Amino acid sequence: MMTKKTAIAIDYDEVLFPFIVNLVIYHNSKYGSSLSFNDFTGFKYQPHSDKIADAHDKMKEFARSQEYMFIDPLPGAREALHDLSNMFDFHLVTARDVETMETVETMLEKHFSGMFKGLHFLGAGDMVNLTQSKLDLCANLGVSILVDDSVTNFELLDDFEIDGILFGEYPWNKKEHPESLIRITDWAQLHGFLKNYEQNNKPV
Repeated sequence: MMTKKTAIAIDYDEVLFPFIVNLVIYHNSKYGSSLSFNDFTGFKYQPHSDKIADAHDKMKEFARSQEYMFIDPLPGAREALHDLSNMFDFHLVTARDVETMETVETMLEKHFSGMFKGLHFLGAGDMVNLTQSKLDLCANLGVSILVDDSVTNFELLDDFEIDGILFGEYPWNKKEHPESLIRITDWAQLHGFLKNYEQNNKPV
């Protein structure tokens, strides 16, 4: 009898692919601005000052650009998922507007072909109606772990039987978060954590 794999949900931007650092390069090059990575604090897609308000407006433009298509995955992501895909069922869970879903699918096929059991797109703010939270979707999918870079997506974590992993050391995810949330800084650490998780949760 085949043992059912543990399901893990993975976010796209800043977990699989670096978005903000490349947005900053794109925006400064094209518009002559002086943005820096550290300007993006709090919720990374919410303008917090006049300096980044214009960049917020250009995010969708950047996500449809040729420059966006050449972004490489974060170091270690591809290798870790390749190694772990026989142990876990990975699901992509990300907020996206309908116009950039195809780009995401293309990028995943290029860099992570066959590594995700399912691709799940939630609405992104005012771009698409947000019908449910990531945690709600994960619960419906039977996901055991959600890996995401935004504290906001874990605010109600204690209401769910899901382990939360806050990924990365980013300016926007340094605020207070639920005590049950596990912070992991990079894919090397996440790889090791998930291997240990799989070993510790094998049925006896």
